[in-house]
Amino acid sequence: MLKYIKKSKDFKNTMNNGYKVVGKFFIIFVLKDNGYTDSVYYGITVSKKVGKAVIRNRIKRRLRVLGEEVLGSEMSGFKVCLVARSYSYLGNFLDMKNELQYGITKALKKNQ
Repeated sequence: MLKYIKKSKDFKNTMNNGYKVVGKFFIIFVLKDNGYTDSVYYGITVSKKVGKAVIRNRIKRRLRVLGEEVLGSEMSGFKVCLVARSYSYLGNFLDMKNELQYGITKALKKNQ
């Protein structure tokens, strides 16, 4: 089950202690969290550097859908944070999905 990270301390904990994978469209942080074994916690961050509100909201919608498609039950017990980069607006959906899948598998190999 996919749940969203909402508290600032959870974002900071995942970004400071998690494994980091840098891609063209976003930066992925993955942290294995033993306290949350029933579901995947997923957070999205899009800063004002990326663009104005319409662009940031479009990127957030894309990343939300990507998370629902890519993150599955095999990821339960993990926290995943995505930080959008400025290229996120220019990328097509398929390229972003491939990059997320690659980053997640790379991070899982390091965390297990």
